[in-house]
Amino acid sequence: MNIRPAVLSDVPFLADVKARYVRALYRGYFAADYLKRLDASAYLQQLTDWIRSDSFSVALLEGQDGIVGFIVYGSDEEDPGHGLIRDVALLPSGSSIDCQQLIHSGMDCLANAFDDIHLWVMQDNFRMRFHFEQAGFRADGQERLEHIHDPWLSDLPALPVRRYSYRIR
Repeated sequence: MNIRPAVLSDVPFLADVKARYVRALYRGYFAADYLKRLDASAYLQQLTDWIRSDSFSVALLEGQDGIVGFIVYGSDEEDPGHGLIRDVALLPSGSSIDCQQLIHSGMDCLANAFDDIHLWVMQDNFRMRFHFEQAGFRADGQERLEHIHDPWLSDLPALPVRRYSYRIR
């Protein structure tokens, strides 16, 4: 497995990973007909914007068969002076080791510029919460309702999310 910075030519592959991840993640939370319509086109612009951004970096994990997952990280716009893991997506076939590699690569890059790292995770996403806790993140008590920013899921209710923090120094 290899982690490298994402480039614009990676966007279609990253968007496919994201769509597959979201369909698996939200199964059981949203109606199946919503999830069936979800495809990579829903994420092309967002991923392009992140790669072109001065505020975020995108790193991807690739194996022999292509891109397995990615992480988006940068400055926390809501809490200046802190790092933020904005997004992590991993193919449903990805392993715990793959997920930990992605998380730690983002943490390592953020550690060069920040003392604290934040992230928000859906309260019922036990798999990702476990991965972040394994990496040393802890829930810090902040919770909110977050609207899904997917064009295919825009009319669905907000989901409860919880903030996790990691203190570097």
